[in-house]
Amino acid sequence: MALIKLGPMVGGISGSIAATTFARNRAGYYARARTKPKIPVSPKRDAVQARLTDVINYWKKTLTTPARLLWTQKAAQQVFTNKVGEAYVPTGLNLFVRANTQLLATSQSIVTVPPVTPIAPILAPVLGWTTLVGISITGIAEFDSGLSGDVQMFWTLSLPLSKNFYKGPWDTAYDTTIASLASLPLLLMASTSLIPKTRCFFKFNVVLADGSTSAPMITYCDVGATP
Repeated sequence: MALIKLGPMVGGISGSIAATTFARNRAGYYARARTKPKIPVSPKRDAVQARLTDVINYWKKTLTTPARLLWTQKAAQQVFTNKVGEAYVPTGLNLFVRANTQLLATSQSIVTVPPVTPIAPILAPVLGWTTLVGISITGIAEFDSGLSGDVQMFWTLSLPLSKNFYKGPWDTAYDTTIASLASLPLLLMASTSLIPKTRCFFKFNVVLADGSTSAPMITYCDVGATP
């Protein structure tokens, strides 16, 4: 593995060029030989691919030309960030796929009109654990539980207490309506599924009914020997 020191002409690099893959870790940027990963066939992967295919086909075969123009115009007003932190402007198809694949993933309906803003508010829940109950959402700060849409929840349990950061893979996925956050506490994991003195990580994505999505929020809750 070769380390890379970037100069003034190149500020960041990610992905593959020919037989070399560039990436970054805590030590900095590095290069390694490119390998073709073997992606296992799974129901989850098939479902993701099916949703992507359905949305792209909808854009091509069902969405009207005026509607595609609306998405293109809205996309031209947006600025997103890529893996190396650079800003870019998406295409209309990019924005349509971004919104509707998430809607289908939460069993919501495809939208044909772009959302006013593609960025939904972030859910930063307060998590609490007790011996008898387990891990629950006990608070949602100023998040509006009256919004129309769903929350995607992902979690991985029983990690070491020394682990301070986790980005996946996630063992479990679960969807709930935003309306369910109006009645707290909301149980996420029963105590019978938890191992004492471990750390459980959770990720939350908000997907509003208009197609806007939030940035992911990753947090954790510790499971102790006593409440």
